Amino acid sequence: MRTIVVVCGVLALVCGVCASEIHDAARTGNLDSVKTLLTARPELISAKNDLGHSPLHAATYNGQVAVAEYLLSKGADINALTTSGSTPLHGAAFYNHPEAVKLLIAKGANLNVPNVAGYMPLLSAAAAGNTEIVRMLIEAGADKSTHLTEGGLDALQVAVYGGHQETAEYLLSQGFDINKVSESGENYFHAVAMSGNVGLVKLGFDRAINPDMPNRNGETPLQRAILSLHLGGYTPEKGEIVGLFIAHGADVNHRDNYGETPLSRALFTGNKDVVKLLIDSGANVNNVNIENQSSLLVAVSHGDIEIVRTLIQAGADTENKEIHYGLSPLHQAVLSGDAAIAQLVADNVKDINITNNNGYTALDFACKYGHKQIADMLKAKGGKKHSGGKDFQALAGLEKPPKMGNAEMWYLGHCGWAIRTKNHLMIFDYFPNGKNPTEPSLANGRINPEELKYLNVEVFVTHDHRDHYDSSIYFWQPTVKDMTYIFGFRPEQLPEGQRRGYVRQPYVFIDGHNTREIDGMKITGIKSNEGGAGFFVEVDGLKIFHAGDHAGWENGDSLPFTSEIDYLATVTDKVDMAFINTTGCRFSRDTLALQQSVFYAIRKLSPQITISTHGIGREYVYRDYAKKIHSRGFRTEVLCAEFLGDHFEFTTNRKLVSFK
Repeated sequence: MRTIVVVCGVLALVCGVCASEIHDAARTGNLDSVKTLLTARPELISAKNDLGHSPLHAATYNGQVAVAEYLLSKGADINALTTSGSTPLHGAAFYNHPEAVKLLIAKGANLNVPNVAGYMPLLSAAAAGNTEIVRMLIEAGADKSTHLTEGGLDALQVAVYGGHQETAEYLLSQGFDINKVSESGENYFHAVAMSGNVGLVKLGFDRAINPDMPNRNGETPLQRAILSLHLGGYTPEKGEIVGLFIAHGADVNHRDNYGETPLSRALFTGNKDVVKLLIDSGANVNNVNIENQSSLLVAVSHGDIEIVRTLIQAGADTENKEIHYGLSPLHQAVLSGDAAIAQLVADNVKDINITNNNGYTALDFACKYGHKQIADMLKAKGGKKHSGGKDFQALAGLEKPPKMGNAEMWYLGHCGWAIRTKNHLMIFDYFPNGKNPTEPSLANGRINPEELKYLNVEVFVTHDHRDHYDSSIYFWQPTVKDMTYIFGFRPEQLPEGQRRGYVRQPYVFIDGHNTREIDGMKITGIKSNEGGAGFFVEVDGLKIFHAGDHAGWENGDSLPFTSEIDYLATVTDKVDMAFINTTGCRFSRDTLALQQSVFYAIRKLSPQITISTHGIGREYVYRDYAKKIHSRGFRTEVLCAEFLGDHFEFTTNRKLVSFK
């Protein structure tokens, strides 16, 4: 039996090598090598690589027409599908190889095969702005009514989203309807607003398209144009597009389904000129969204003092409170920790001692979260404390290490936590998300290397998503001399623009089902279903699980999630702390699957405490999940952080203490 297994393994390896060789030959146009390989192994005509690409895919995706013609003459499947459901024609159309497209059409390729995202070759060509190929496909009889599976965008809308004016104009000449509304309620202007193409915007106005039509989320094209500034950064063209919509009468006070206006959207961009343009055009500076968050509150949280000043000068209400915690702009200014902004807001409030839902003043927050300069300023203005807690106690856990089996914990935002045990300080998935406060400290959820310089520090990064992996981690050395990086991914394999400061710093790589012992810690990885790894750490009498982005599932496929939790349950019979995602990003697309994954992990791992994560700026949702967990009868204490720097102690008797 052993011999059979080994022989099968060798044969599989040989087939893999041959398959790779024929794909490389087809991709580079080496016809002689393709002929030699197929003569020796005719079955390689249909060999697939890891992405499900056949040799014909490799040839057509790279415009190797002679190789493609030869492969077809040898019986290659002209409509073979990749793992994503794409045919050779999809790639030739998208990567702009008209001669390959011409060959495939002539040989009878199916023009109307949708891939898993609903892209037919016509949509692929339109998305890339390949006008000549769009023309070829339409003239060959491609279905012009085709649209994407999600959202229902047609070829015109796809082309416009990409900013491809020539392609859009050709499609309009072929009868595509500029007034068509997609399944998500978006029209031409919603698409063009995201494109950054001024000419396409003007084309829409020339054809008298409604500039204020809301989509299914209640967003107008003006709001989408401003969103594009946030997502893709400011360009003069995008700024001009915003101005064009306003000049053509777009409603600057339109509220979407969440109560957001163009002005509240503009605050996320940090662009002072756009904010001023909207205010000068009549934007209401005192609009509040469905969470009763005012524009001033949002601006304060984003930390641009000039925008804050502009809003205050325009009459923004300084006393309004949002609904979840009862935070006023002054509370938020203190929590954000920018001393200059806190001073500006404090200079303009009516009540320096305004309280939140729990009766806390701004001075309470300044003292709890380590903002000493702000606290002194507030006291000078008559600020009072309403809480009984001691001032500036959040760092006591750094001065004296916890006992074996105990831990001190600080919330760093999103999935980020700092955990101090007897011999270690572990930092997980640090994501500062914005500018540092005037006095950065663990007390306010920020890493100040000076506070850690004499500690044994391990920096864990589960994966390379920007909300888990931040460049600042590489600047803590040499101040912190004893520091180890532990990654669930290989940063040197990322595109250069995504390495975020990595320049060959040494690190320990731990992926799924691998275990390493590092400086008295035993670390086991699981394979995350969203990339990278989750980490199970046995350290100083504690067992800690940080899931990274391992959460939920899509399309009913739970196995990639549950199998890894099952594996972890074979590694340990208990978990003291489990950090588990309960909200955010793709998880919001299937909230039921996310909930089921949370319950599954708790049921299998039985953590003493469960810590909700992945809710940056929306920490109030953690409380909702705690209620769901308790309603199911799980015997786990649920830790719900509220603000950066929230500080907890996990004690030997498995009790959780929150420092107020």
